[in-house]
Amino acid sequence: MCSHPFVVDSLTRWIVDMEATKHIVLDKTEFMKFHRYPVSSQNIVLENSSDEDVLRVGIYQPRLHRGNKLLLHDTLYASGV
Repeated sequence: MCSHPFVVDSLTRWIVDMEATKHIVLDKTEFMKFHRYPVSSQNIVLENSSDEDVLRVGIYQPRLHRGNKLLLHDTLYASGV
């Protein structure tokens, strides 16, 4: 279970936190490769105490300015975050 995720709602507002234990994304289109997570095997608890199932996990490459590249491994995708 992940608690207290920081949600970014646009690519221009990405914050890189080298001490983050989990990376969670709302959009699956930037995944380089991923696999499905079994339903209810991991969930994310949101600030309002609701929870969302993790649907996929994989390597995520966000679009960065000036052609810079960043690969986030073991990134979680939950559509309702």
